[in-house]
Order: sequence, then structure tokens, then C-alpha cells
Amino acid sequence: MSAISSPTEAATGNDACLHQLMSSTADVVRDCLQYTAPGDSILLLDTAVVLLLDPGWMRDLPSGVSVFASRPDADARALAGGMQCDCLDDKEWAALVCRHAHCLSWK
Repeated sequence: MSAISSPTEAATGNDACLHQLMSSTADVVRDCLQYTAPGDSILLLDTAVVLLLDPGWMRDLPSGVSVFASRPDADARALAGGMQCDCLDDKEWAALVCRHAHCLSWK
């Protein structure tokens, strides 16, 4: 996981993809990681924010991949404290989408 101070700093390549991960099931996480490349970003949404409780899934991330979480989803599950990645509000999420050439949703 790279240290990104804001979503506007993420994704510098023309082919960068934002992977919106919406599930924490092993097969969905595996499929997402299979298609993640350096320069991409992953945004944890909905039930995927529970992955923050077990950061082991991030060991297979390629170098240069940024990880973010939805603040409303993390707050709804009382996970906002002690985050290992940046939490984004809706405005920051929109900015992150704009910084990527592609956007994939994984459910």
C-alpha cells in the first residue's frame, strides 16, 4: 500500500484503473487482485470495508497500488478509527474516479 495524502495524488498513468471493491468474499478479493496493476487504486466500499480488520489481503498487492476506504461505509461499521488507509467522503471519491482512465466494480 502506498502512502497517498489525497485521492487527487493517486493514479498518474493513462491506463490506471480504480477498482471499487464491494465485497469481502475471498473469491471477489482474489479476482480483483488478479487484475490490479501498479498505478491502480482500490476503493473499499459497502461490506468490503471489513477487510480493514485483516490487512493480510494486502500482502498480494502489486507495488504502487493505493488503497482507500469509503468513510460512510467504515463509519457505519464503526471501523473509522485506526485505519491503515485513507478514508474518503463522497467528494473525494468523485475526485478519485476522475483521476483514473478506467473504473471496475467488484461484487
